[in-house]
Amino acid sequence: MSNSYSIQRVAQAVSITNHLHQNSTETDSRKKKKHGKNYHVSLNMIKNSSVDYGSPFEIAREGNLNLLKSYCEDFSGMLKERDEYQATVLHHAAATNQIAVMQYVIESGIELNATNKDGNTALHVATLQQHAEAVSLLLSNGINDEILNLEKHAGLHIAARLNNTAVMAAYMEHTHINIVVSGYRKKTPLHIIAEQDNLEVCEVFNNSVLVQDSFKKKNGFRLCATDDDELTPIHSAARKGSHRVLNFFLTNCKNHGYPAEVVLGFIDEENSTPLHAAIDGGHLKVVEVLLNHGADPIATKDDQVPPFLLACSQGRLEMIQVILSNRDSGEIIFCRDLYGQSCLHRCTQAINSHQSVAYLTSQGAD
Repeated sequence: MSNSYSIQRVAQAVSITNHLHQNSTETDSRKKKKHGKNYHVSLNMIKNSSVDYGSPFEIAREGNLNLLKSYCEDFSGMLKERDEYQATVLHHAAATNQIAVMQYVIESGIELNATNKDGNTALHVATLQQHAEAVSLLLSNGINDEILNLEKHAGLHIAARLNNTAVMAAYMEHTHINIVVSGYRKKTPLHIIAEQDNLEVCEVFNNSVLVQDSFKKKNGFRLCATDDDELTPIHSAARKGSHRVLNFFLTNCKNHGYPAEVVLGFIDEENSTPLHAAIDGGHLKVVEVLLNHGADPIATKDDQVPPFLLACSQGRLEMIQVILSNRDSGEIIFCRDLYGQSCLHRCTQAINSHQSVAYLTSQGAD
């Protein structure tokens, strides 16, 4: 906060105080009896312009509850004040995890869902600063968890990006929140968890009452939800190489009775399965996870290229070896695409693929 801003606020406070002192002696006397020593301290500080009293925002950030109470009681409009970034006292208290101050201003009627110039509520701020206690307090008091900031993120989207299990737990302990809130490019928090490979955060998310109830209702906490690119969280994990979270997703689905072939058969806007996405991204560990859970390397739908032939087209030797070792290599190695091309046809078209060609030949490809 700039010094000129602080001086301006002090001058304003002095003017208001003098006016009250001259025209409301009886009221002033009642306040003195009510507030006692704290009243005299705050009033004297405001009157003394040589002291940098500071703004209510600074007081909130520092957690000086008694001083803030006196300020608020003397000047009731303080709760509506905004700083130069359009942040309220609640934003500032949330940024430094000042729980007592937050509780006081909430009970005093501050606008709970106010947003700053970036579209952030106090919940966004508390989440960004990784203050789990502040997040829990705000949600307990009914802040709107679905508000998107200018970057199209709700607080839970931000929590999904953080490697902080305490913050995620603070969200998931509240059963009224929207766990599939749609944000930037229609991504849900689960898409973001998948992209980040945050296994620990994913476990906290999954173990919540909300998600367990979701599984009971047979929607698998929306593993089939798609973003603007028609990507499911399964695809997001496969594309980003998030093998730990992907294995967790697939194991969890199996444990809750979801057919593996359905989940593994999800397709995106390019008609690609998660296995196609993993091979295209060169994510060997993801390919291994998908194969271990039953992904079919030669299955096709419509105009799809068999995943195995996609690996051959890229000349990825290790990928080819992993696929052939997972199932009967005879069935795989002789598969062809819609145009009749074999694995050798496709592999010879790849750059620097001589080792892959030699390996395929050694396995009986012709």
